[in-house]
Amino acid sequence: MHLVQGMQSVLDEKLCAIVLHGSLAQGGFNPLRSDIDVLAVVVRPLDAAECNALNALLLHVSNAPRPIEISVLCAADLAAWSHPAPFEFHYGEVWRDAVTAGSGCAPGRDVDLAAHIAVARERGVVLFGPPVEDVLPNVPSADVLDSILADVLSDRFGVPGLANAVGPSSVVLNACRALAYGRMGRLFSKDEGGLWALLELPWRQSSITARALEKYRAGADEPLYSDDEVRQFGSYMLPVLRALRVLR
Repeated sequence: MHLVQGMQSVLDEKLCAIVLHGSLAQGGFNPLRSDIDVLAVVVRPLDAAECNALNALLLHVSNAPRPIEISVLCAADLAAWSHPAPFEFHYGEVWRDAVTAGSGCAPGRDVDLAAHIAVARERGVVLFGPPVEDVLPNVPSADVLDSILADVLSDRFGVPGLANAVGPSSVVLNACRALAYGRMGRLFSKDEGGLWALLELPWRQSSITARALEKYRAGADEPLYSDDEVRQFGSYMLPVLRALRVLR
């Protein structure tokens, strides 16, 4: 894989591990729409030259053929776990224009990392380095739930913004897998979360979920819901998901 070889070249002995997670590791990868999700661990913080070299590498290998989203984490930060977790480097296609212009995503903290790390520990594929449990911590379940809910309850990317979402089927399926984790502690892919929800949700929400699964698998989103269906799904899911946050 060009990404692995490129990261080994850029980081050399500083690179500890590269772990594939997300849909490609969980068996739900859709070549029409899925990203390739990666976590990397380094033994020491990155310097500016290394970040610049990683940006150049990602501009080359991402979208060839599918987008890559990657976070580089420092081993010391993972050992002293905190939530939201800090990262040394992040790249996703939303940053391509900024990186091309000479800037990018500065080191920071990301609430999503708790869920990403949990999925990587449970179902990740090691592309480089030791077994995943030797490099990634066992994240507290409360932090994982908070990470998942932060996404599905956000106005921009979650159920509150479903009516204007660019990818409404993904929003619906993310809500389903969030509910599955909240009720059962199971870390599902979007596809698995949708299948689980077909038997768990009331029939109106279940029928919307079935359509979301169909559209998601086909790599298409529109047309998907009427305004009335959006209200029905939101009116049921929002209080249920918000109750999970209260109980965490």
